[in-house]
Amino acid sequence: VSCWEIENFLPNAVEEALIGKFYQADCYILLKTFIDESSSLSWKIWYWIGNDATLDKKACSAIHAVNLRNLLGADCRTIRQEQGDEDEDFLALFESGISYIAGGRTASGFYTVEDMEPELRLYRATGTQSVHMERCPLLVEMLDPRHVFLLDAGQKIFVWNGSKSNLVTRTKSRLIAEKINKNERKGSAEIIQFSQGKETFDFWKVFGVSPENVQIKPTPLSDIPPADPRLYRVGLGKGYLELPQVHIPKNRLVNSLLDTKCVYILDCITDVFVWIGKKSTRLVRAAALKLAQELHDMIDRPEFVTIYRCLEGTEPQIFKTKFVGWDDVLPVDYTRTSESITRRGADLKVIMEKDKMQTDLSALFMPRQPPMTEEEAEQLSTDWNEDLDGMESFVLENKKFVRLPDEELGVFYTEDCYVFLCRYWVPPELPEGEEEVDEEDLPEDEFKCIVYFWQGRDASNMGWLTFTFSLQKKFQTLFGDKLEVVRQHQQQENLKFLSHFKRKFIIRTGRRPAGRPAGSEKVKPTTEFFQLRANGSPIATRCIQLEKPDATWLCPRF
Repeated sequence: VSCWEIENFLPNAVEEALIGKFYQADCYILLKTFIDESSSLSWKIWYWIGNDATLDKKACSAIHAVNLRNLLGADCRTIRQEQGDEDEDFLALFESGISYIAGGRTASGFYTVEDMEPELRLYRATGTQSVHMERCPLLVEMLDPRHVFLLDAGQKIFVWNGSKSNLVTRTKSRLIAEKINKNERKGSAEIIQFSQGKETFDFWKVFGVSPENVQIKPTPLSDIPPADPRLYRVGLGKGYLELPQVHIPKNRLVNSLLDTKCVYILDCITDVFVWIGKKSTRLVRAAALKLAQELHDMIDRPEFVTIYRCLEGTEPQIFKTKFVGWDDVLPVDYTRTSESITRRGADLKVIMEKDKMQTDLSALFMPRQPPMTEEEAEQLSTDWNEDLDGMESFVLENKKFVRLPDEELGVFYTEDCYVFLCRYWVPPELPEGEEEVDEEDLPEDEFKCIVYFWQGRDASNMGWLTFTFSLQKKFQTLFGDKLEVVRQHQQQENLKFLSHFKRKFIIRTGRRPAGRPAGSEKVKPTTEFFQLRANGSPIATRCIQLEKPDATWLCPRF
């Protein structure tokens, strides 16, 4: 029996004394050589995988087991063995049994990322409308009861509220800590907020002092206003680098000043940020880091000043606080259910892309459908009107719906909205298997109500809103689930609706004259111009008023 262990993607031979002693974080290849019945060499190949083995060891053990089989020209297949689930043939290879050893003896081929010690940073929060975070030296003497301080200790973020600090500043500082935890720590950090006098032991441990020896009092250093940030744009001139200062309108630094094709340096005295646009060139990026270091050394700064490298789209929260109004608000659709999010995802842009209306142009190149004959239209109109038990008409007048006079039925105005309540008889269904049933045994006739809402081309949507919150609710109370609402727009009516007017469908321009008392003096008649249309069916006959009489409207096909 021969054995190999995987180390740095390659198999290494294992000493004979160590065969059968498997480390739980390693993988092994075992080869059994024997003479078969035909007196020729034969082989069996296994690869063993520990429970704690890394991905590279698992993959390489399987790959090199196949390579070993191909090298020997063996006809056998490679057999996978997992820790705790070995078969009897594999266990029979070891006379004294196998033993598991915790840990691993070989190194992984992957690069290992070492956890770096977090940099301890103390910030003083000032302002209420827009909270400004200014870097401070990590000294307990900096704590001032008039301010709020944020202490970033990596996996712990402390928010210290001074006894005389502003409530709005406290709340916004906590929000900044939440965003740092969510965007930069992936939610793994612990946020601890407390008021002055209620500090935890871990908080004082960061400062390296004992709480008994601390006396917090106003310090003159806190009275120094934060320095105005200066924004520089890195550019390449003719053989030299340029670093012009960007003009900040009204001294309000906004993120719209940042161009994705450029690289900027933001100098805040206590912090220096290098912002790199997504479309900036590699040469400018490298030059910006060098210039930032030169800019850092030109001015006397505190020892704790750090140069930050910020990529567009992944800016740290402290960098965003230097700008006015840079607040990333996540869009949340509260109307969506958890089932909808599971089925369609949470990204609204992806959903909108999937739901984008697809235009089918094939109908433009297909032959026109033959028009409906007069007999077919007459029969269809008769059938629909036989089922109609009654129709009530309403029109929007003075922000409420009133009954439409009978003499105005079939006359519409482009700036008005109408409602038609149609009651249809629904014939009863006969029981299955019975062709003839006595009249007494027939079930009662059912009915169905359809409300047609007609909106003129020049009418506002206020009519639809008025109907939705007034008349529709009354109809729903009366008819319940037997009610159906159909919204119709001018010259887009369906044939069933048009059939109820029996080819008397007149559309006039303007608004309906309302409030004229009966018997009043008639309005002086004027010349009006109408066009008669019937699109595809005699049922769809409409008489539409044109704007003004003009001979240019005349067409021999109408």
